[in-house]
Amino acid sequence: MTMNSNPRSNRIAGLSVLAAMLACYGTIALVAILSLLGVTLAVDHVALAGLISVFAVVAAVVILLSAVRLRKFGPAFLAVAGAGLILWAMWGHYNWLVELTGFIALIGSTFWDWRIRKARAP
Repeated sequence: MTMNSNPRSNRIAGLSVLAAMLACYGTIALVAILSLLGVTLAVDHVALAGLISVFAVVAAVVILLSAVRLRKFGPAFLAVAGAGLILWAMWGHYNWLVELTGFIALIGSTFWDWRIRKARAP
């Protein structure tokens, strides 16, 4: 299987990380802006945590599949660690620093995976 046989998988990982971050930090920004305008918005925190978790896990799985195909497992380890930190922040004991570290790890693993793919492209 060549690198060009599945060019979208890295985009899927990147979009999943972006979606998770927008679901997390975008919701906070939206609620803050609406609050300044006098609008109250009720957010279901369990549904939001579930959405963020799904996107983080999708990103990690896509990078893991890429690692298996490319036989370069560094990005996959970083992605799984990042997703694990996000899951811990969402469902275990919330800590904004743990959550942010998880997002940074997912972003880094996506970039690292992209660099590996770019280096192997014909």
